[in-house]
Amino acid sequence: MNWTITNLKYSKLKLILIFLTIYHTFEYAINEFGISFEEISILTRLLITIPVIILHELVHGATFALFLKSTRSVRFGFEPKYFVIYCQANGEYSFQKLITSTLAPLILLTLVLGLVLFSLGITSPLMWMFVFYNTFMSTLDIYNVILISKTYKTTTMFKLEGFKLYYKELVMDNEQYEL
Repeated sequence: MNWTITNLKYSKLKLILIFLTIYHTFEYAINEFGISFEEISILTRLLITIPVIILHELVHGATFALFLKSTRSVRFGFEPKYFVIYCQANGEYSFQKLITSTLAPLILLTLVLGLVLFSLGITSPLMWMFVFYNTFMSTLDIYNVILISKTYKTTTMFKLEGFKLYYKELVMDNEQYEL
């Protein structure tokens, strides 16, 4: 069976709505916890963005490398056309592994780190700003997971090549793939 390029239809409006929902939910939760970002300067906010982006992409890369059982296919770079720093991991992935790799930074750097900070009572605005920024950087990841989950079956295999995502539906009787 041949690979077919995915035809995911992105809606800018839906992406903006997800972003705004995440922003206001997180802002409300942070304020309820008694944390204020007002004391953090614009320069500091800009400077913290760089390590958050780098760590976010490193988590993607580590997860992809774990599933590929190799770091050779994992590349990092900057795409001026889209003005993004990215992690590229050419290879084949099961539905579950693609979803896990896509959500890994959200799970580790937002949920786990946020729970650790909360449970330890750490109220450092700078630490929470890190969590806050990673949450926003995960907006497109969340949107991609929603689109993939709504469009494809859990038995679908995916192949990443550069910025292109291909898929093929598995026929489990004839082909065996590690899910």
